[in-house]
Amino acid sequence: PNASGTYTAIYTVAVAPDGKVYVGGDFLNFDNQATGDYLAYYDKVTDTWGVVSALNGAVQAIAIAANGDVYFAGSFTNAGGVAEADNIAKWDGSSVTAVGTPNTGAASITSINALVFDGQGRLWIGGTYTNLNDNANADYIAYWDGSAYFAISTGANGTVNALAYDAVADRIIIGGEFTTLGGGGAAKVGYYSWQESAFGAYGTGTTGGSNVVYAVAVDAVGGVYAGGTFDTWNGVTVNRIGYWNGVTAVAMGTGVDSSSTVPAVKTIAINAQGEVWIGGQFDEANEQVTLDRVTVWNQSIYYNPPFDMPGSADVNALTWDGEDVYIGTSVSGTVKFSQVTTVTNNGTEP
Repeated sequence: PNASGTYTAIYTVAVAPDGKVYVGGDFLNFDNQATGDYLAYYDKVTDTWGVVSALNGAVQAIAIAANGDVYFAGSFTNAGGVAEADNIAKWDGSSVTAVGTPNTGAASITSINALVFDGQGRLWIGGTYTNLNDNANADYIAYWDGSAYFAISTGANGTVNALAYDAVADRIIIGGEFTTLGGGGAAKVGYYSWQESAFGAYGTGTTGGSNVVYAVAVDAVGGVYAGGTFDTWNGVTVNRIGYWNGVTAVAMGTGVDSSSTVPAVKTIAINAQGEVWIGGQFDEANEQVTLDRVTVWNQSIYYNPPFDMPGSADVNALTWDGEDVYIGTSVSGTVKFSQVTTVTNNGTEP
């Protein structure tokens, strides 16, 4: 995009069925377009950037419906000038509409941080909020069925930062800062099972460090990855990133660390080959130096991807689309691929 915009960070990237790449974050005048605030999209066919509508707050999460509708969420109000479009809204390719009335009555919303569709098309919503849509039990996690919001039991007792859908077990995977889900113990990572109609925990949860889960992902066999600022998971030392194999947590080497800042995993994406791409705030993986706070776990070792991003980027988003990976960061500048090819970009490095 044009460097004349104001770019602080990109927090989320999602690819629509038509191939358009949507990016949300904390930026103004994306690609030097007057209404390119906090949400924009890239059209790979025309090699151009487009904007949705000027917003007044950051976009933290994007989820694409099966029909191509784009749901986006964050800390904004009145998206597209629609009074009810607070913290979550929908873009159908031509206009922005509200998703019910989330901020009504006793609702208190700071931010919506995570969105994911389940196998029945229900949109799950995680964040820092209570009483969503004036529902006393819709705290930190709830879902939208296309016409109404629903609470799940008593929700969570703390912020939800990440959601993923496990199609194998028909579960919603949940990560964040909570210690209970539905009133039962679930330290920072857990799930909701449609088959069991209940929340559940992954062992004793995570401990150590500042103990926040920022990212969750599910592989093709239903195994769960979780990343954040924790040291252990179910009593196993994992160091910021671990894997649940259906029985217990498993370490991925010695995890990730940092020599200069508080280490954190903020995003996890799995490609078609089963490789786990990990981004965040770290400069070591398995006690080896990484290049730009991105590392790849190939189920036995970590390796550095073949590019070098400018500065010390916090990597907030990783999204795979076929053979392409999109990376949302906190820096702008020139990206070097294998030290030969350079691509100038601001905020996202494809």
